[in-house]
Formats: sequence, C-alpha cells, structure tokens
Amino acid sequence: MRWTGQVQPQYSEKYFFVANTDDGVKVWVNDVLIIDSWITKSASDVTGTINLQAGVRYNIKMEYFQGTGGAGAHLSWYSASQPKQVIPASRLYPTTVTQAPTVLISPGTAVGFINQPFNFNIVGANSAALYSASPLPPGLSFNTGSGLISGTPTLSGDFQVFLTASNSVGVSASVLTISVFDTGSSVVREVWTNAPGVNISDVPLGTTPSSVAALGSLEGITDFDDNYGERIRGYITAPATANYYFWIAGSDSAELWISNDNEPCNKVRRAYVFWRRHGLAAMVGSTESKIRLALPRCRPKVLP
Repeated sequence: MRWTGQVQPQYSEKYFFVANTDDGVKVWVNDVLIIDSWITKSASDVTGTINLQAGVRYNIKMEYFQGTGGAGAHLSWYSASQPKQVIPASRLYPTTVTQAPTVLISPGTAVGFINQPFNFNIVGANSAALYSASPLPPGLSFNTGSGLISGTPTLSGDFQVFLTASNSVGVSASVLTISVFDTGSSVVREVWTNAPGVNISDVPLGTTPSSVAALGSLEGITDFDDNYGERIRGYITAPATANYYFWIAGSDSAELWISNDNEPCNKVRRAYVFWRRHGLAAMVGSTESKIRLALPRCRPKVLP
C-alpha cells in the first residue's frame, strides 16, 4: 500500500516520525527517505528524523507491505514542542490539493576554512527543481540542479549569498551567510542554546548556531551554561605517520569524529561518552580510541 500527500508542522524544529507496522515500511518526508525498514517483522516502532519549518507543507509518502499473520500500520510524529501523536488530519493535505510553493529550509549559515573542501546543500520543500546562489566566495561553484555549493575557499570573511529555489508553483528566496575562517592554529566552536535533552542527537545541528567563535584548542568551555550543545571542528596535521590515541571526556554527552583524510564526509566516530546517572548527579565519562594517521591533514570534530 502507498499513502501520499503533504504534511504541515506546527513548530520549526527537528521532528521524529515513528512508523509502527507489521510488516515492512518506508517513509519519505520532503522527498527524503527517513525510514527504510522493508522487512518482515512483528509490530514495532521504526523512527526517522528531519528538520522542518512551521507552516510549510512538505511532501510525505508512506509505503507498507503485509506478509502473513497480523497486520497494522500507524505513523506518528513528535518534536521538542509537540507530544507524540498519530499525525492528525488537520496537519495533512491530499494530493488533490494544489501543490504548495517551494520554501527554502536549509540553514541560514555555513562555515568553511581556507584551502579546505567545502560543501553545502541548498534544500527546498515541495519538490524544488531549480536553484540559484550568488555571489559566491572565491573558490566556490554552484550546481543549479542539485543545489550544491562546493569547492575550496581561497579568501576568509563573511559572505552574503542570495539563494532562490523554485518549483512549478512559485519561487522562494533567502540569504545564506558563509563564514570562511583562516584558522591557522585554531578551530571553530559553534554553540546551540536551549537544547531539548542531554544526548548528542538533541543538539539541533541542522539549524543556525546561537554563536560561532575561534578556539585555540580542541576543548570546550567548562560550565559554560545549562541546556546547550556545541560543536568544535577544524583540521589537525599529524607530525609523523604513526598510531595515535585520542581520548575524550565530557558531561553529559560527547563524541569525537575524525576523518581518515581532509574530507569531512569521511568522518568516523572514534570515541564517545553517553549520558548516565549516579544517584542524582550526571557523571563525567571518558573513552579513548587508537587510529593510524599519515602526514596529510585530517579533520577532527568534537560534539560535547
């Protein structure tokens, strides 16, 4: 079976879609596959996430198959501001309703580094088919079909890039600020305040950070605030080709990601700390990881 239409969220934040089915299920939101469990199974929850903006109608599709035995299919959603519920009819629109104009839903800021690869995808809701972005920082180029800004920045500074996305109904426009850092011996720290939980998944990394600054070390600020998340990222150069031990400590949760090369997309989680309680107090945890680094620069990222 297949259900198609559009869904309209009430809040601008990360949404969790939960499919409880017996048997297999796939769910697309804004034409992105967020749940893929096409297997024979008993009734159980499968969850996918996506960042949505309030008042925007997004394409939604759910496919389901039934094998033998019991049958059932339910799709719920929830967010930091909305309790879990089966998606109500008041938030759904049939495919017979005129398609909504596209809306740009990608973050309004991006961070790059001089002489290092940069990639940023412009995303538009409701089947956006054509994009524009100009003017671009020196060293970057743009694909009008995919909405990908990519390249290697050659000049530092803050650059205002005017974006558009269009579908068969209309055009949406916004401004993207690309901050290119000449880090030298520093890394970049991004902070998100009012995080809804204590896990890394609760940090709204797909949204614009509350603040951005440069740091001289891969270390967060102790007791900076309550209910916040941060990301520290940049590049390191190994002094020699050898095995290196990386250690991370944090409270409540923290992760260390390091690429095997200078491409951010090749990052691998090397060490992590998850939130736990001892009595009434959250404990500081730590883990370590050993990897082999060669002389070229590698990209570390810390998410405390």
